[in-house]
Amino acid sequence: MTSIRFIGSAICIFLGASLSNADCNEELGRRVFNKCAACHSLKPATHLMGPSLNKVVGREAGVLDGFTYSVEMEELGVKWSQENLNEFLKSPMDFIPGTSMPFGGLKKTEDRDALICFLDQPK
Repeated sequence: MTSIRFIGSAICIFLGASLSNADCNEELGRRVFNKCAACHSLKPATHLMGPSLNKVVGREAGVLDGFTYSVEMEELGVKWSQENLNEFLKSPMDFIPGTSMPFGGLKKTEDRDALICFLDQPK
């Protein structure tokens, strides 16, 4: 009986992971990224007005070789988790008062979720 519960649990975990990946609207994320592309690159170590967003999910905020961040960003002391990115993208100036990022934010949850999903995919 225990092995049946284990197998059932494993199947549920696997299906849950598959469903969350299926929920990822990478195409919408790619379109939303066009709003970011004027200032951010997806290429490693290619910085524009803003830092490269290559592998941004999981990276420490305000620390990237070759880019000079605002003091506020350098002192933030967080890693860019999906949750932190969601709050930041909703309203960068509210998340980091004094940030030098001149962007009003993404108001739609669907757009933020899709963008974060897109950024979290290997490029």
